[in-house]
Amino acid sequence: MANKNWKKTTAALGLSLCLALPGCAVEDNPGGKFCQIEFLSADTQEVLATLDQQSQQQALSVLQIDDWEMTPKPEEELIPEYIIAVYQERTPTLLSMIPFIRAEEEARGEGYIQILEFTTYKDSNYILQNIETEDFAEQSMVPNFSIPIYYKVTDEIIGDIREAAMENAEA
Repeated sequence: MANKNWKKTTAALGLSLCLALPGCAVEDNPGGKFCQIEFLSADTQEVLATLDQQSQQQALSVLQIDDWEMTPKPEEELIPEYIIAVYQERTPTLLSMIPFIRAEEEARGEGYIQILEFTTYKDSNYILQNIETEDFAEQSMVPNFSIPIYYKVTDEIIGDIREAAMENAEA
């Protein structure tokens, strides 16, 4: 009789853990993986500002990407001002779910992977996104090349981006 109660208790405990544990990560970030945005000086490659622990929705709202308008390459000469690097949390592996292994990965800079890079230009509303095939080339027969995509944004959007870069500048 005691053996049956032990089995029921173990089964109930296991079911409770299965239902309770998956919700832990969702509570921290209901929008999915966390993102990090770095604003770098285009001249020196120095990191001017970093926005950490941004949900994907927060990252999109900071950059207002949904309101960018794709445009042909501008005729005017453009002088780079900022590089905006967007990183996303790596997809966790079973090993990275162990706290001390995850801490080691983050200390080595393996917690995030760069997913996007944009260049803004001085005295201009143009933004460049270079899509590199380098990452794909290792896994397939695609040659290495870059696809430049230009966007034109409003004065308000480019002003907000510049303000985010300077407002969050590291001291």
